[in-house]
Amino acid sequence: MLRRRSALGLVLAMLAGGAIASRPVRADVSDFEKERALETVNKIRASVGLTPVELSESLCQGAEAHALYLSLNQDDPSTANLGAHQETPGRPGFSEAGRQAGTHGDIAFGVRPVESIAIWIDSYFHRLPFLDPEADAVGIGVNTVKDDVPVSILSFHMRPRGAGRGPVLLYPFEGMRNVPLSMPLTEIPSPIPEGGDDGRSQDPAMELDEDPMVGHLGRSREVGYPITLQMRPGHRLTEATGSLTVVDGAPVPVYFDSPETPPSQIAARYIGSTLALIPHDPLQMGTRYRAWFRCRVDGGAPETWTATFRTEGEDLPSAGEPDR
Repeated sequence: MLRRRSALGLVLAMLAGGAIASRPVRADVSDFEKERALETVNKIRASVGLTPVELSESLCQGAEAHALYLSLNQDDPSTANLGAHQETPGRPGFSEAGRQAGTHGDIAFGVRPVESIAIWIDSYFHRLPFLDPEADAVGIGVNTVKDDVPVSILSFHMRPRGAGRGPVLLYPFEGMRNVPLSMPLTEIPSPIPEGGDDGRSQDPAMELDEDPMVGHLGRSREVGYPITLQMRPGHRLTEATGSLTVVDGAPVPVYFDSPETPPSQIAARYIGSTLALIPHDPLQMGTRYRAWFRCRVDGGAPETWTATFRTEGEDLPSAGEPDR
């Protein structure tokens, strides 16, 4: 069974075993909790120069409906893994509003909305809607599955895509401090290639009677903090490459994801017009890093983007940087 502490990962899969709750808890997210979550989302967007989103009552109703659907159908195989984003007509609690919320939303088990946002922004694929320039509204819903484990849903609305390229967003952004060191490999789909964990298989349908923070071989499933470059969906990114280095220091081994080199066929559906650097191992504390990306956009000349950031923890001087 999913352990409470293991919910610090993004496990988009339902709990295995047990009976369906006879009386699912109705949505119990308060207006105060919604406002805190909205404030957190907009603080993230403001940090990269994006406009705020509004809280939508209709989107909240859809998110609450999908959270209830997951509670009612928590033991049905159709809601396992990425199926948690879908609803099946005829199943208990099915609604079109809930189906839309699941399709366009982020889902996390074991944490409330504000805590969920911190997890999503520190992941790869679940980060992307937060930094979408066309996002203009969000809905928030909560319910519970067995053992009173909460399931939180944020569902975004995107206005029609604007003309032109729009902003090119790097995260962590230039000058960002206190960047986390690592990301647990609990996101589905996996952001790294199969077999990428020291040659071991990355099975997104791992058994949930194990701790999802630990692989089936008993090893911590953790990589370095993901660095992403994001454009409006629809742009064609080709001949892409990227690197991560310690400032004035050594290169950092990374997995590189792009539309041409997705980590898997499933992940290819979610990459859109994004590039990602995922360090093989957790980053060092208090260290300055420089991320570098290069690609052609829609067949144009090669372009380059960089961002320098510092990780959390005690400041440590980089090579060539004096102690302070």
